[in-house]
Amino acid sequence: MALVLRNTKGSALTYNELDGNFTFITSSFVQNSLTSSMTAGTASYVTTLSDQPVSINGAAFADQDLKLAAGSITLSSGTGTSPANPALAGKILGSTIFIVASYYGASGGSPLNVTIAGNGAITVNELGGTSNETINFIATYY
Repeated sequence: MALVLRNTKGSALTYNELDGNFTFITSSFVQNSLTSSMTAGTASYVTTLSDQPVSINGAAFADQDLKLAAGSITLSSGTGTSPANPALAGKILGSTIFIVASYYGASGGSPLNVTIAGNGAITVNELGGTSNETINFIATYY
């Protein structure tokens, strides 16, 4: 069974249609692409989210193939830098890469400033802070 879309159908979905959608997603995408890759090192996994709508600076949405990078950086006196990442080299923050960073396991602290160097290294600075906290980040780029 394929996905049943409310906009295509023209009315609310029934419980059976909703259940069928979840069954379809579970069997065709989540289970084969994501869950397997988390439990078996040789399993296939998603490397690109193809044709996702992206709008930059209020421009019309255009399809882009998106990729993700994630990791953590341990601050030292309020600052920390990841190793260089060739996949992120030359990306422009707010244009071809978007990075979200947050404190790991802490209730928060000073605001964070995130930058990316030309070699793809990500730097996190606590604005006015001097902690040695761990910062998690996820970068979406194309």
